[in-house]
Amino acid sequence: MLANPSEYRIGDWFMEPVDEIFAAFGDSPTTLAREAGAKVQTVHAWRVTLRNIPTWRRAAVLAAVKRLGLVLSPAALAYLGDTGAAPVEAAAA
Repeated sequence: MLANPSEYRIGDWFMEPVDEIFAAFGDSPTTLAREAGAKVQTVHAWRVTLRNIPTWRRAAVLAAVKRLGLVLSPAALAYLGDTGAAPVEAAAA
């Protein structure tokens, strides 16, 4: 069992969802900030100080991931709140 359930294995090392999300945006707080509609200083603090993306900001980050067609692991998508369920409009069609 993993010491931290938010971690997942890539090869021989573990990557946390926050690290994977930043990596998907080119490890650039500026790019992630622009795409998620947040200040660069704020996004930088998510990675360096908090090691967490606040829950109320995750929907904007997830929307940016989907809009840009970025590929994330199921763990990172779940961290951002993506349940994998089809949107209600699509399910009804």
